[in-house]
Amino acid sequence: MLEPIKPIRENIRNMSVFIALLITFVILNFWVIWRTWRALVLYPFALRLSVCILMGVLAFAFLATYRIPSNSFPVYLGLLAGSLWLAFFLYVLLQLIVVDLFRLLNHFFHWFPRLKHGNTPKLPAYVCLGVASVSVLICLLGWVNASNPVVQEAELTAKAQVKKQQTITIALLSDLHLGRVIDASRFDNMIRLIEPYQPDMVLFVGDVIDDHVGLDEAAMQKSISRLKPSLGIWGIVGNHEYIAGSIDDSMRILNNSGI
Repeated sequence: MLEPIKPIRENIRNMSVFIALLITFVILNFWVIWRTWRALVLYPFALRLSVCILMGVLAFAFLATYRIPSNSFPVYLGLLAGSLWLAFFLYVLLQLIVVDLFRLLNHFFHWFPRLKHGNTPKLPAYVCLGVASVSVLICLLGWVNASNPVVQEAELTAKAQVKKQQTITIALLSDLHLGRVIDASRFDNMIRLIEPYQPDMVLFVGDVIDDHVGLDEAAMQKSISRLKPSLGIWGIVGNHEYIAGSIDDSMRILNNSGI
């Protein structure tokens, strides 16, 4: 009688963790939106309301569209906008923590009395614009960097019981996040980058798959078939292989691709 209880307890624990994370996500987004609302106090009400509503929609765009089993353009647009918001939100949040920490310290140590007494009414809007601009710039640089991957080489020396010195070339790839937002062409670009090195072994170290919907398995198989490593193609799953759907389906996709 005890055996069926364990999965139930695990499901309850997992659900509790999910609810806690969701509540935390909602609170942090509300905090960012509320700070934006207050920072734009000198601007027209319609503008403040529009900006905050847009932020609220973007905050939940990813959660609202990720589980929709569709590859339609509106769903893709929601996923893309939601994904970009998550990155933007992270950098905004980090900067706001620094800003609020500075405000708290200034309250006690009076470094800038004018800030404490609210004699700079335009400053919150300038800070808001600065935080948003820095976050957008970081996201743009990240997008460009991710869209133009390069091979980074590292030499490792290890002692092994072999008769003579041997050199093995290992290609390692991770966090490709293939799915609806990042299609199989990104995977093919990665394979083309490492192909000239003729690796003896290829390692995929997690988060190859982001979601199963719209994933071109045939294209993945065609790309990876060009590699002929003598020591094989190996991989492990990351958390996104579980988030993408059934882990069995993720394993099947990876295995059918030759990993």
